[in-house]
Amino acid sequence: MERTRMNGHDFTEINVEIAVREQAFISPETFQKLLEANYQSDLLAILGDSIYSFGDKDLASLEAIDNRLMKRLIEEYNWAFSESPNQAIVSVFAVRYVYHNLKVLLKGKALERDFSHLLIPIGAERIEELDHLVTTLYSDQLGAELVDEVRSIWEDYQTYHNLRILELGADLAYFRHLKRLSADLDPVLQQLVRMMTDFYNVIAVKRGLSQQKTDNGIYQVLSDEGSFPAKAFIQMVEEDKLIDWFGQLNTLLDADIEEFENRIRRSEISTVDLEYLSDFMLFKLLDSQELTLDGPLPLAKYLLRCEFEIKNIRLILSAYHNHLPSDLLAERMRPIYGE
Repeated sequence: MERTRMNGHDFTEINVEIAVREQAFISPETFQKLLEANYQSDLLAILGDSIYSFGDKDLASLEAIDNRLMKRLIEEYNWAFSESPNQAIVSVFAVRYVYHNLKVLLKGKALERDFSHLLIPIGAERIEELDHLVTTLYSDQLGAELVDEVRSIWEDYQTYHNLRILELGADLAYFRHLKRLSADLDPVLQQLVRMMTDFYNVIAVKRGLSQQKTDNGIYQVLSDEGSFPAKAFIQMVEEDKLIDWFGQLNTLLDADIEEFENRIRRSEISTVDLEYLSDFMLFKLLDSQELTLDGPLPLAKYLLRCEFEIKNIRLILSAYHNHLPSDLLAERMRPIYGE
């Protein structure tokens, strides 16, 4: 993978543009209005004053809603890849879509079916290149590590003929790719990647134990690219010592995080709580660097905010579509705004 040494001044131009683009984020007041809206006409009117504009037909199905939201996210990533002095920073957030696409293509190959409607055109690795790799198990356009990962996943599938292997193989390859991407980046982004990996492991262990899976069965889905070896996460959850991990992970003094820390200490944290806490911690980590005006961190925070804004709008519109009570949504809304 090609590495380019960067300095903070390389990001001056894009950071100025980010400051302008941030003005388009939906305000806390507008999100509150969306949460309180009772009628479709109210939702459409509120969103009509934002960069998100939906028609009546767009709210008729969850698929239509998601298509409109993904169109916006694709535009943001296209802009970031075209303007960033270092694409690896963008790929830290975008590469999960690359591995989503690999899963889709690998499953399509295994089942001899066309799932192209599920592909998402986000990532430095273009869909056409990924399709060629999966089809031929060869590429002179993509990195050697990625080619080797896909070949290994397909060989395992050929041995066991279990679709779950494709899913699992891609998940673990994703975290190895993330670690490679972050190797030469800002230490804060390296910490961000470790945090993402750790939370994946902890959630996977909690979920596996709740499903009464064996330790070996859980271990197979864990990544060794986090702060501790994969087996250590199983032991910490089983022995109610998850606070040992979280105490090391969390270096931020924040009252909201302290409440989650107390739940972890009492072994009362659920997988839903952990999924929210994961996003909350990622945001807080980047938000704590708000005085760092130069360098790559403003871009990283901007991309995370874009992801969370899309997630919040999807949550609100999905709840409306499914007639769910809005009072349950506020606590699930992802953070977008700092102090």
